[in-house]
Order: sequence, then structure tokens, then C-alpha cells
Amino acid sequence: MGEVTFRNPFSGATSTGSVMSQHKAGPASTGVHLRPGIPFVETVTLGAAGSTTVEFPSVARRVTIVATGNDIKVMGVATDDAAGGAVTLVAGTTGGIPFGPIGAGGAANSLTLDCRLKQVHLVDPGGGSTALIVAELTGADPASCPAWSWATGTGTVGETGNTARCRDDEGRVVDC
Repeated sequence: MGEVTFRNPFSGATSTGSVMSQHKAGPASTGVHLRPGIPFVETVTLGAAGSTTVEFPSVARRVTIVATGNDIKVMGVATDDAAGGAVTLVAGTTGGIPFGPIGAGGAANSLTLDCRLKQVHLVDPGGGSTALIVAELTGADPASCPAWSWATGTGTVGETGNTARCRDDEGRVVDC
């Protein structure tokens, strides 16, 4: 394909290149997130008070975590537990978040996340836990996606592109 000049509608900056060098699968590509197609399934077993971070080989579009043996806490990064950003899944109950019905006392044994993630962090609240993780991977490089803190809504320290983006009154993209 021939050279084309591209103009960013927000900043006005221009660049020259071929269409394929400018538009490809990546964190800003809609297509890669609409059509995932790469399955990921892993069973995680934790000892009493153990924890682990499950990192996906590529960015996940949808992730479901099911507590299959004892309760388990799920969060974005390890610091979320102390900051109140964890969800406790109760093994042996029925129902899932957000696709109910939720069991007695609001208990659920599964959590489905429809968002871009490169990892989830699991913590055993005591006694040992087992969880099944099922994810739909996109093929996008996980380095392009920050590890999101569920407690603060921001990416981990030191990663680029780790804040939410919004549009101001004039349509410019800014940090929220």
C-alpha cells in the first residue's frame, strides 16, 4: 500500500505511513476486543493464606473466576486487598456476579468481568482455596494494558497509559 498522511482529530498532529502500519491489532483497536477467540483456562490452588497473580499471555476481554474449593478473594493487584478492592467468592453457593441469581446474604461463587485485563490477583482468606479461571484472550500485547487497581481505579505505578481517559468540553482527550 502507498504512503498516506494521517491526521489525529484530537491533537491535530500528522504522521505519514501505510494504512497497515498505522491500523493494526493493539490496545486501541476495536476489532481485537470485539472478536477475541483465544481461550484460556487455568485452575489455581492456593495453600492457607497463600496468594498469586495470574497473568494472561495476551490482554483478556472477558474473565470468569469460579471458587471451586473454599472461598477465595479476587482483585486486580495485590494492594487491593488492604484497600477494600477485593471481591470474596463463596465456594458451594450458587449464582454469579453480575449474572445472578445471588445466593443468601449476597454470596456468589463466580465473578465475570467484561473489561480489558492483563492479570487478576487471588488471595486465600484461610484454609486453602481452588479457583477456575476462564478468559477470552484478544491477542493484544499484555504490556499495552496496565494492571488495574480495583480499589483506586488506576493502573499500577510506573506503567504508561495507566489512568482513565475522558473528553473535555471541547472534545479533547484528557486524564480524568
